[in-house]
Amino acid sequence: MKGHSTGVEGDARDLAKSVHQLEAELELMRRSLDDVSGSLARAIGSQIDLRATIAQGLVAAVPPCSAPITQHRREHRAGRAPKIESGPQTARLHPRAHRPAGLPPNRR
Repeated sequence: MKGHSTGVEGDARDLAKSVHQLEAELELMRRSLDDVSGSLARAIGSQIDLRATIAQGLVAAVPPCSAPITQHRREHRAGRAPKIESGPQTARLHPRAHRPAGLPPNRR
């Protein structure tokens, strides 16, 4: 019986040693993840700064407008475009509107 208890104690020591090693490995992994997380945050910050710099450069590269904005707006009148009665699309969409005059409806 005495030998049996020594085996159990040895198993308990081995188990405790395994748990201790596992805890050490988990702590190492946690520190590694913290390092990676910090690196990722710095990379994202750099990306944001770079995008802002690019956007500022693009805005600065746009040439100034030679015409006042009011003139440009006048060239593009608001509202509905005028209807073109004799256009090819109108003929396709409304074939009855483009029948030759003088023919009966069933012959047009």
